[in-house]
Parts: sequence; C-alpha cells; structure tokens
Amino acid sequence: MVDLFAHPATLVALGLIIGFVGSLVGVGGGFLMVPYFTLLLGWSPATAVGTSLAVIVANASSGVLGFARQRRIDFLVGTILGIATIPGAVLGKLANAHLPSAGFKVIFGVMVAVAALVTALFRAGNRPGLAWFRRGRQRRFSDAFGETYDYSLNLWSAAAASVFMGFVSGLFGVGGGFIHVPLLILLYGMPAHVAMATSHYVLVITTGVGAVEYAITRHVNVSAFVWMGGAAFLAAQLGVRTAARLSGRFLRLALAAVLLAVAGLMIFEGIRT
Repeated sequence: MVDLFAHPATLVALGLIIGFVGSLVGVGGGFLMVPYFTLLLGWSPATAVGTSLAVIVANASSGVLGFARQRRIDFLVGTILGIATIPGAVLGKLANAHLPSAGFKVIFGVMVAVAALVTALFRAGNRPGLAWFRRGRQRRFSDAFGETYDYSLNLWSAAAASVFMGFVSGLFGVGGGFIHVPLLILLYGMPAHVAMATSHYVLVITTGVGAVEYAITRHVNVSAFVWMGGAAFLAAQLGVRTAARLSGRFLRLALAAVLLAVAGLMIFEGIRT
C-alpha cells in the first residue's frame, strides 16, 4: 500500500502550494518541505534538505521568469548576493552531515520562529539605526507597470550577510529567502516587491549550488523532485501574478502565521525525539 503522504497526487498538491505561496513572498518553500519530509515521510535530514533544495530550484526559476517579465528584479544586487551565498552553502552542506536529527529539528524550529516574529512585528521605516545599511550603491529603475524604484544599499554588508544565508540554505534546505526578504526590506530599505523578486533570483543561485552538492551524494529523492518540482514550477507563475495585487502587510502576516505553526511543530518533535 502506497503511503498517502508519499503518493504522487499528494506531492503534486504540496508542490502547487509551495510554488504559489513561495512566489508570493519571495521564498522557496523549504520551511514547508523540510518538516514534511522529516516528520511525515521519516527521511533523514540530508535527504530532506537535498530534495527541498532541488524543488526550490524549480520553484525559484519559474518565479524569476515571471518577475523578470515584470522587470522587478534587481539583477546587479541579486547577482552579488547570490555569489556571496555560495561559500556559505558549501559549509552548510558539510555541517548538515554532523547535526543530530533531534538537534536539527529544534534549531530549525527556533530559527523559523525568530524569522516569523521579525516578519510580523517589524516595519520598514526611516529609523536612524538603519541609515548605515541604506548608504552605498544607488539603484533606480522602473518596472513593467510604470512604477519607479529609487533606493540605495550597502552592498558589502549585504554580501557578508548573504554568506550566512547560504550557510542556512545548505544546512536546513530552506533557500534562506524567509530571512533574506525581511532583511532587505527592514535593514536596507529595498521596496517590498523588488525584495521579493530579487530574492527569487538569489534563490536560484544559492539552492542550485546546494542541490548539486546533495545530488552528487545521492541525497535527492528523484521521484519527489519530479512531482513536486513540476507542480511548483507551474504554480509559481500564478503566485507571481497574484503578488502584484496584494498588499505587503497582508503577505507578511500570512507568512509569519505559517512560519510560527511550522516552527512549533518542529520544536515539539525535536524535543520529543
């Protein structure tokens, strides 16, 4: 009898959700996939992370195509941040092999909970403490809808932070978008729609490197990747279109609620193990 949680129809349904939700808020969906793989399918952390990264590549690639048509991706900033994540992603992959399953779940849950609280409680604003992060490379461009974006950011510090994001991606299989997006908006003053679109571009670079590493060591479940990755690729196009019509506050609160639920479940399972 085929396990319901591993059935192709279930994986397709989950892929559709991940593709749609992930493209709404600029994240890859790893925060949903890793708990699903470890808690419901009983996979090892390495296989859960490797398969999650592979699906995120499909999801983020589709999102990039959609956001590129909307001309909302800052390719200069995204390329620099994406390259900066690569060494971190390699180190994260190495660390994953030495992290116990229980510890993996607890640490992952705590990180997701912190990200959820930051996303829900903080707002981007002209706060003096954030001025240094917004001082540096000037960026100005218009999207396909005629809206002009004018902002500046300290690229060196953003690149340094991206090394950590890469480590998180390689260690937990989450892409790092759920941290990258709030960081770009709150600290660096990047417009929300640009941050979400650029995050997708960074995700392709970061998770691409990580997915290849895990695939080489045979820690990618090919069947799950095919079903979920294909569904996520298609659903991401709908998410990109929907994101253009929703307020940033609504998306931020919805993401925070999902992250808190996942964090609580992961911490509970980690402590119980």
